Amino acid sequence: MYMYGSIIVLIIAYVWNMQYNHPIVPKFLLEEFPWKTGDLVLLHAYDNFNATFIGSYFTLCGIVVIDEGIPMLFEANGIEGMTLLEHHPKNGIFYSELIPRLQKYKGKVFVRPCIIDIDPMRELALKEFIHYAKKTFYYDISVFVNGIKKYFGLKRCDHATDCGQITFLSMLCLGIIHIDEYYKPIAHHLRYIVTVPGYDSILELKDHP
Repeated sequence: MYMYGSIIVLIIAYVWNMQYNHPIVPKFLLEEFPWKTGDLVLLHAYDNFNATFIGSYFTLCGIVVIDEGIPMLFEANGIEGMTLLEHHPKNGIFYSELIPRLQKYKGKVFVRPCIIDIDPMRELALKEFIHYAKKTFYYDISVFVNGIKKYFGLKRCDHATDCGQITFLSMLCLGIIHIDEYYKPIAHHLRYIVTVPGYDSILELKDHP
């Protein structure tokens, strides 16, 4: 009986840590943040328990791109249960204006500011990759199975993607991550990119004071 009670306590503690143990970090107003290409956006949803299932407090991520002066967010997202408008992509690969996207998000919004000076040619390479990915990539819901395959070297980042993988590839384009990292066995790209060097400490973004 004691063993079962201990297991229940551990499960409750794990769920609380994943879902409700929010980071205590400095806050910044969303519309006043000085965005730059390479900034890493990290999200934590209020309306699901994905953090518990995927083993990561952050449930979604994306890379910021300044496109003709407008901050954009490049991300991969599952579309199951999502109400898609006519202009929304059906493959789950999104490239959308950053501020409206984050203002509509149901959850906490964080950013790791990029502290690397991005080479303009690298930025161009990322925009070309985004153009390519929007046409040929698709969101793969088999995240757990893919994680096992990636860990044992049976799969690398490819057209079947998720938010962590596509952000990882974007960082490769920008030179934030060395190409050698692509060939290493990484089971959980979302957790991996949260600790990548070349970024400042995490900030929480608020839509109002």
